[in-house]
Amino acid sequence: MDDVSHHQNMLPLAGDPVKAVSRRGIGGISEKMLIQTLKRLEGAGLVTRFAYPEVPPRVEYSLTERGRSLSPLIVAFDEWIEDHSLEMV
Repeated sequence: MDDVSHHQNMLPLAGDPVKAVSRRGIGGISEKMLIQTLKRLEGAGLVTRFAYPEVPPRVEYSLTERGRSLSPLIVAFDEWIEDHSLEMV
């Protein structure tokens, strides 16, 4: 549950998972951190990983049923943070 409790770890679950895992899709997160986060989310059963047998390598992540059920809550939490961010400074 610790993996899901950190806001930055939840960002890949908000919205379209294919777009979310794009390096350009999440500002302020390094590729290394994004990969580590996705591996943790995969271990928690929230995303699945599919590696294509291609050169260069290509990997896609998608939400599991559990991840899809959590996604609306994460989006709402993200919106709440945006609405109240100035109050939390």
